[in-house]
Amino acid sequence: MASGCFTRSPVLGQAGSGLPLPASNEEHVALLGNPEEFDQLLRKDDLLDEGVAGVFSLAGAIAELVGLCFHAARFTSAEAATWLAERGITPLVFISKSGEGHR
Repeated sequence: MASGCFTRSPVLGQAGSGLPLPASNEEHVALLGNPEEFDQLLRKDDLLDEGVAGVFSLAGAIAELVGLCFHAARFTSAEAATWLAERGITPLVFISKSGEGHR
């Protein structure tokens, strides 16, 4: 796991998703909360596994995990979905690198 601080994360979008996402077009995204509801997002790369970034909303002193981003060079869409299922994580929406969303 990489060490380091959280980084401020701009809210980017993925083509065809219709959702603002804290990820690049090179990542699959599992949204656990709505990033539009928060003023600031912080990202920690390699948080839970190599190639898995955590995105947190920050409101005052409270941080909430709102998304997980899976680098497509390390995870296929199916591998990311399996990773989530193995850990009992059910995202609100899963968006593959191709921009196709699954609820």
